[in-house]
Amino acid sequence: MQKYLERDPIANVYILSNFRAMSDRAKFFVATSKGPGKDQTPVTGVLMIYRGMRRNSSWLVADSPEIAIELSEHIQFQKGSIWTKPEFESVLQQAQGSRSVPWKIESKMPFAIMKLDPEHTNLAINHEWRTLSESDAYEFAKSTVMMEIEEREDEKSAQEQARNRASFEKLMQTEPSTEEINASRDFIKRFPSFGIIQNGTLAARAAIEVLGNMVAIRRVFTNPNNRRKGFGMSITSVAVREALKHENSDIILFVRENNYGAKKIYEKIGFRKVAARTEFDLVTI
Repeated sequence: MQKYLERDPIANVYILSNFRAMSDRAKFFVATSKGPGKDQTPVTGVLMIYRGMRRNSSWLVADSPEIAIELSEHIQFQKGSIWTKPEFESVLQQAQGSRSVPWKIESKMPFAIMKLDPEHTNLAINHEWRTLSESDAYEFAKSTVMMEIEEREDEKSAQEQARNRASFEKLMQTEPSTEEINASRDFIKRFPSFGIIQNGTLAARAAIEVLGNMVAIRRVFTNPNNRRKGFGMSITSVAVREALKHENSDIILFVRENNYGAKKIYEKIGFRKVAARTEFDLVTI
């Protein structure tokens, strides 16, 4: 299964990451076909289902739309999301609500997978920063809560966002749970994480994860109260500089297609879009 995912390591970087980190806590479903030799069963698709900090998530990789539908029948959670190729959207929509696929798509969020062009890298670190420690777990968890709330808000229409602005502002004050703080502490222990601190608050943060001959830039986020000050450029540059220490590695990141500010920063640094994935929010019927 891992070898199958490693055929396209850049597009499958996060399922590979979760495969290693959560193999004991996730459910895996594998599609196979009969190979040319005796006892050979080549993998043709993988579905991974796991529980995130606040919601159920799944990753679907398949060689064809038919295999994608077959695997998606195993998604049974009441509410959650599925990450897969954007070209699978039409077949998932056609299958939703059927006897074998008891869920429907509520919304979607397209993501760009970007790769650093090492020959056109432009780093700009204009703020003081430091490596984060376990003592920063609360601030890290707080920023993760804000990031997830913001992502959910971005899935709504402009009219809905304007109508629910007061509710959104209140949500942004949500305190992280003990589970989320502990998960953030574990993340900081496992992955080099960096932050810019302003008035005792984590203004911006980023992390890196080494995956074989790849380095993923992860958890990039700037507090909404500290935007348009260059913090995003600085903290991403810090993460990229640290990633570049791993020679001969591809440096990649994921970003929402509608996050134009972040994409502009990444393009200035030297990232270029190389692939796409879509996160579909699902609810069972």
